[in-house]
Amino acid sequence: MHSGFSGYLGNGYAPQGPEREPRYRRRGAGGRHGSFQILYDNISSYSSSSQARQSPTELASSTKWEELDDAYFQSYSQIGIHEEMIKDHVRTKTYRNAIMQHQNLISGKVVMDVGCGTGILSIFCALAGARRVISAIIIHQ
Repeated sequence: MHSGFSGYLGNGYAPQGPEREPRYRRRGAGGRHGSFQILYDNISSYSSSSQARQSPTELASSTKWEELDDAYFQSYSQIGIHEEMIKDHVRTKTYRNAIMQHQNLISGKVVMDVGCGTGILSIFCALAGARRVISAIIIHQ
């Protein structure tokens, strides 16, 4: 368990309850794919009254989120997790199938894979006909 986070699962993710996490809802007239609006329904349900008065920007930059970010990036810093993900044939095949099913949206386009890890999704996008694939590794310090 990570101190201060009772629901910590060890990979940087904590359970997402509706009282803590924003919900995303599509709203009208946002172009071809619409646009999204973040809804903070239960901000007042945070444990301390000072947190309840924080803006969404302040909440996003709080120490709690920095600790979660650190845990998340730390979980991906070991090579074993990447090997495990690639060996997970169901996951890898599902990613490949999803990309190939949307090949019409990828073909001829420039694709940027931010946080590419092993680059497997970049490879799938190249196979789907992307004109160029830019892969960026995230190094968290």
